[in-house]
Amino acid sequence: MITLDPSMKLFIQADLVPAANTVDGPKTGEVLSIVLELADGARYVHPTTFVAFEVICDERTDYETVVVARNEAMNEAEALMADIANGQTIDLDHWTAMQPAYGSQAYDAGRWEQINLAAEMRDPF
Repeated sequence: MITLDPSMKLFIQADLVPAANTVDGPKTGEVLSIVLELADGARYVHPTTFVAFEVICDERTDYETVVVARNEAMNEAEALMADIANGQTIDLDHWTAMQPAYGSQAYDAGRWEQINLAAEMRDPF
């Protein structure tokens, strides 16, 4: 368990992923994740993700779905920050470690290599 302090950051990360190919062109998905970055640069991803899809090859983009997913992610992050501000702690056992911030202490310590190896071992392919 950790308590959030001013040297830590909580932010939303957006990743684009291929979703489908349609007669209108390829679709891409946006996966939003809440990320906690500790003072040493180590990063952890919240177990809840938010997904939105949009068409990238023409102007008929489904902005409403994207906006709803972004708002849901922001609401969850703000609720988490409010809980922490009220003295609740974070149990990192429920979060997933990810590659640390580039150039940080955690990155320079090489822990990101261990994280990548662990992820590859979990990958069924």
